Amino acid sequence: MTKKAHAGNRRLAKKRVQWLNEALCFVSSSVLAESSVLQNPLLRQAPKRYAILMTDEQIQLSKYVLEDLEILAEDFNRDEFQDKRIRNASAILNKLFNEGNLMKAWRYNVGNVRSPTLTAPRIEFFIEADVHKDLVHAVAGGAHLGGIYHALGILNKGSTALQIDPKINPIEYKYKLTEYFESSGLVLFSEPISRFTLIKYVANKAGGKHIDFLRSEKDEEKKFKKLDAGLEVFNIYEKNAVNVELHAIIQTICNSKDIQLLMEKIESIA
Repeated sequence: MTKKAHAGNRRLAKKRVQWLNEALCFVSSSVLAESSVLQNPLLRQAPKRYAILMTDEQIQLSKYVLEDLEILAEDFNRDEFQDKRIRNASAILNKLFNEGNLMKAWRYNVGNVRSPTLTAPRIEFFIEADVHKDLVHAVAGGAHLGGIYHALGILNKGSTALQIDPKINPIEYKYKLTEYFESSGLVLFSEPISRFTLIKYVANKAGGKHIDFLRSEKDEEKKFKKLDAGLEVFNIYEKNAVNVELHAIIQTICNSKDIQLLMEKIESIA
């Protein structure tokens, strides 16, 4: 068994950064947010780092995770994507998140001090504000597509858009990894669909990877039927909302500073 360790503490100054939201305005069902950065003085000492020992098996799994993340970044971290790539991507996402490989690699390479975080739009703010149940379809989004950054595409009953507390920024919500995938990526026919369910659906239904064709869980079966119907009725930029949201999930992962940190850690053990 081979064991490898990361380098010890380096005494390098590190900048502390604080974000301040300056403006928040609503345009129809879209939300635009601007942010500025306040930079504080340098910290006097870099945080301590501790050596992490890994077995050969843990090192190999980490390298597989790195390869999968690189494939996702190459295919989807851009303005356009091909629908046929979605099937392969869904199988990779299923391994990384539903099967837990990414969190294993995180623990092996970074440790158990904290969970990785992701910043993305949050539909739940609108679901919670929808007291009259007017919300019909929604896609969280949070990615560039066709030269435009799309987020929170919402279709509701009535002539006015759903309103939330103007102090809330629904575009840039900071999630822990598990919270992100348990939260809603879509609403179809007033039914919230979690990102976990979306990945499992595409991996199964679209042929990326067979998960559980019988789909014995009643709640999941109900959501899968909503997704079946949603493929035909809700489109964005001439692409169905299911694929658009999967594209946004991948871009969110690739743009996460914590995921980029993990990739750097794995690269350092090669």
